[in-house]
Amino acid sequence: RRNALRCPSDETLCNRLFSDDSVRSIPLRSLLNNRESPSEIQQSVFKNILKSKAPMNETPSNSSSLINKLTVPPRGCVRLIDGNLTSRKKSIWSMEAWKDGWFEVQDAGSQLIVEATGAKMGEIVIDYCAGNGGKTLGLASMMFDKRNIEDGSQMPPNVKSHIIAHDVVKERLRQIEGSLERAGLGPSGNKDFIIKTTHDADADLSDGMADVVLVDAPCSSLGVLRRRPAQRWLLSKSYIDDYLPSLQLEILKKAARFVKKNGGRLVYATCSIYKHENEGVVNEFESSSEFHDQWERWDFPGGMSHFQTLLPSVHDSDGFFIARWKRR
Repeated sequence: RRNALRCPSDETLCNRLFSDDSVRSIPLRSLLNNRESPSEIQQSVFKNILKSKAPMNETPSNSSSLINKLTVPPRGCVRLIDGNLTSRKKSIWSMEAWKDGWFEVQDAGSQLIVEATGAKMGEIVIDYCAGNGGKTLGLASMMFDKRNIEDGSQMPPNVKSHIIAHDVVKERLRQIEGSLERAGLGPSGNKDFIIKTTHDADADLSDGMADVVLVDAPCSSLGVLRRRPAQRWLLSKSYIDDYLPSLQLEILKKAARFVKKNGGRLVYATCSIYKHENEGVVNEFESSSEFHDQWERWDFPGGMSHFQTLLPSVHDSDGFFIARWKRR
C-alpha cells in the first residue's frame, strides 16, 4: 500500500519501483475500475512495461483474478505484475522506496479491512488489536489520501486526526513506534496526525471516545494457510470451536464500548474463513439486548450485507472476514 504521506500518487510509486529496481507494478484501483479505457496512470505504467518487453501473460489485464470480484477496491494500492526483484536486491525490505517509507506490504484483502472503516481526517480512530501496526499505518495513509477526495474541501486549520493503536502484547506496540518515523508519522512527521499507542502514558481509552474502532481480532489464521501451511498442525478443534470464538466475542464487546454514540463505527475482522470465528461471533454479538438498543448494521455498498468473506479461491487474496456496525 502506498503511503500517502510520503508518496503523492500511485503513478509516482509505480514509476519509482521500476526506475529503482525494475519492478513492474500497476495501481490496483486503476486496474479494477478502468479496464476498458486505461487511465493516465495505466498508460504511464504500460510504457514502462513495454520498455521492459514483458511477456503477454504478465500484462495487467491477466495479472490478477481480483478483476470484477472485489466490491470495494482498496485505495492507494499497487500490485506487482511479476513479483520478481532484480538480483541487486535480496528482498522487498531492502528496496529504497520501502526504506523511505513510500509503501507498506499487505495482502489486498487486508487492505479492504482498512477501507471498510471509512475513517476520515479529523476523526479519532482506535486500532484495537494493532499487532505490528500494518493497519495503523494503512489507516493513516487512507485518511490522508482521502482528505480532498470526499468533497474537495480542505481540512480546517488546527484540526487533528487521532489514531490510537492498542495491543495486549507490549512488544508489538514498541515495534509500531519504531515504524512511525519511517512512515512520516513520528514526532517530527506530519502535523495533521497524532498517533499514539497505549504504551504511551497519556493514551488512555475511554468509553464513547472514538469515531471508529477497528477490531482485527486474534484468530486461527485459517485464511492465510497458503502463506503459513504449518499453522494447521498448531490448531485443535476445541481451540477454534470454543476458545477463540469466546475470546473474540469478549474482545469485540469490550472494544464496542469505545465507539461514539450517534454514528460511530465498529468494524470486526479476522484472517479466518471459519464460521465459528466469523458469522458465529457476529450472531452472538447481535443477539444481545445491548445490540438492539445501541447498534444498527452498516451494510456494504451495492446492496450487500454488513459482512463479507474474502476467499483465496475467489478473490485472489488471503481469506478474510469483515463485519461492521454503526452506533445509535
